[in-house]
Order: sequence, then C-alpha cells, then structure tokens
Amino acid sequence: MSGPALLPPGAVLVSAPQMLDGNFMHSVVLIVRHSQEGAFGFVLNQSTGLTTPLLLPDHPALASHPLPVWNGGPVGQEGLQFLHRCPDLMPGGLQVGHDIFLGGELGVLDADTGGALLARDMRVYRGYSGWGAGQLE
Repeated sequence: MSGPALLPPGAVLVSAPQMLDGNFMHSVVLIVRHSQEGAFGFVLNQSTGLTTPLLLPDHPALASHPLPVWNGGPVGQEGLQFLHRCPDLMPGGLQVGHDIFLGGELGVLDADTGGALLARDMRVYRGYSGWGAGQLE
C-alpha cells in the first residue's frame, strides 16, 4: 500500500471556501518542496502592505526600486524570501517551477538593475508556509 501522492515543486493549492484558518483563508499557495518529511511553500496572494525600502533600506537595487512585500506564511516572519524569473540577474537560486526560482545571490543585484524588470519578475515574501510530515495531506 503506497502513501498519499506528493505534490511536485511548482504545484499550486487554492484554499477551499470553508477554510477558516486565518493563515490560509482565501489563499493560493505555491508548493516548493513536498516530501515524506513535510512540505514548504509560499502563500502567493496576501500583501503585508510593506515595501522593500522599509525592510532593506541599504540594498542598492531593492531600496531604489520598491517592490511590495507579500506574506509567504506564518513561519519565519523575520526572514525574507525571493521568488523570481530572472536567474541571470540573481544566479544560484533553486528552480521550483518551470520558470520560477527561489533565492539566489541577492548581493549581485545593483542599483543599475532595471526596476521594471524586478517588478515584473520578482516577488518578495516575508515568512513562508511549512507543514510537518503528513500535515499537508
């Protein structure tokens, strides 16, 4: 007998209308990793109302080209995560979907990096969503 099917990286979950958990009510979640040990991902559609200059005032590109900061989930709210489609500008990220990367070398982004490119191809998340073994299933 096999266990429940694991979701592939890049899978998207949409909360059911009856979901009452405040962390995931009316949410869309991108799954980054799902294994027998648990799952990791980001809520995609919850704004924090914050922008990158407030949280990264000394970063040359992200302070001068403000991006909204999204709420990735209830875990690790003190950290920022970056989902993007620009591996040439931010190498070293983990591919988590067809054209989506997580993280990379943030320090290589400089003030000359086009703000429009960042705004179109990068999302910044505060925190993430995590589930223990069997919890997401």
